[in-house]
Amino acid sequence: MTASRLLPLLVLFAATAARAEPQPDEHPRCMPSCYHTEKPAKESGTSIKTCGYFTKGITEADLGRGRFGPPEVNQGATQGELVPSCKFPTPGKKWAALTKATRGAVDAKPGDVVFVPDSETWGECTVGDEPARCIDLYWYGKKMDFDITDCGTGDLNVRCEGGGNPAARAINVAHFRVDEATKLSAGGNKADCKKAALEAVAVSRGLAKSNIGFADEDTAKYKTLFDGTLNRQALTKKLAELGKQATALYKGCGGGEPRTSDEDEQSYHARW
Repeated sequence: MTASRLLPLLVLFAATAARAEPQPDEHPRCMPSCYHTEKPAKESGTSIKTCGYFTKGITEADLGRGRFGPPEVNQGATQGELVPSCKFPTPGKKWAALTKATRGAVDAKPGDVVFVPDSETWGECTVGDEPARCIDLYWYGKKMDFDITDCGTGDLNVRCEGGGNPAARAINVAHFRVDEATKLSAGGNKADCKKAALEAVAVSRGLAKSNIGFADEDTAKYKTLFDGTLNRQALTKKLAELGKQATALYKGCGGGEPRTSDEDEQSYHARW
């Protein structure tokens, strides 16, 4: 085969490979109308300077017999979070010496607060393959660089459907379908009302059963399209309420007790 004939095939193959993983909105969920998957925020990939903090790990090599090497600060941040109030904590005295020895390792500016909190304790870790102990250094500042995530925020604790979070998607789908079923019921379209309500019921049941999409961190927040930003408890409570509303709508539109399959219940964490 000549190079001129091979090139179009390579282009076709590349295009097919690129489409192998459905992109947001490529396969909308249509029961009865189409619910379009939330897209990543347009600001994603940019950055902002704002109040917040980062933590950096301090390590000390274990020299044996209760002796440790000098403290070293890791270059990368282990976590970060916005502080909208710009009010920073006051350092305690427990780790004052360690703070003084390591503050110079970060690019702190006047007004920044850098310290090891009194609540921190040494933990066991390794540097390479060598044993060490570690502890976190907190660095607060008013002009910290945060990357904007797919959720349109610099807060790394925020999850959303546009960022691929299934729990946020679940409540978005359920709320969309409840609103849809309410309008269809008012308009007398009982058949489509039942379809919309049944999907809301399925999604509310699915998240309650599997918990797929909930982060392990207690600090995680879920940015939704219709219900604001919620913590796990609030999202779970709201989704249960939507499930009850959907059940009532389903029955009111002529259905009996709603029956949902495992496949329908778990549809919320699939890209449609």
